[in-house]
Amino acid sequence: GVLSRGAPRAAPYARARGSGRVFVTLQRWDAARLDDPRPGALAVIAPRTRGLVDAAPVSPAIDAIELPLANPFGQIDARDGTLYVPCAGALRNPADGAVVRVDTGALRVLDTLADERSLGGNPLHVLSLSPERLLVVAMTEPAANDRMAVSRTRLVEYSIPARSVTRVWLEVP
Repeated sequence: GVLSRGAPRAAPYARARGSGRVFVTLQRWDAARLDDPRPGALAVIAPRTRGLVDAAPVSPAIDAIELPLANPFGQIDARDGTLYVPCAGALRNPADGAVVRVDTGALRVLDTLADERSLGGNPLHVLSLSPERLLVVAMTEPAANDRMAVSRTRLVEYSIPARSVTRVWLEVP
């Protein structure tokens, strides 16, 4: 469809409310090429009309908010006009995932933070504890074949101003 942006599939996953709208993550992927994920997106829905909101009205199509990273398949969270979207990227690549911040009013990406190196794994789920702190679930997946083989899962507190993990709440090998 129009939101798949050339990918064979655009699978909706998580949703959150912010600025009077509903945001739905879209994973864009090709089952034959899981090692080469495509950047994800956020579909924006107006609850009153239950219709899509065009995030880029200058183009002729209805556009989603384009994310700079792939695999937004975990839980997202909104606080004070900001949406936090964990993007895991390719699970076996330890350098292509982070949490993406999105302005829910302007419908645009602000920046990325909490990258895989600082989290110690792929960001999967995020919860905003305050405007300065996030709780993030991160996972490492080292298998070099088509099986999932989770090495460890971590629950960490991330400081947005310091741009670093300030506390490991739980680590499961």
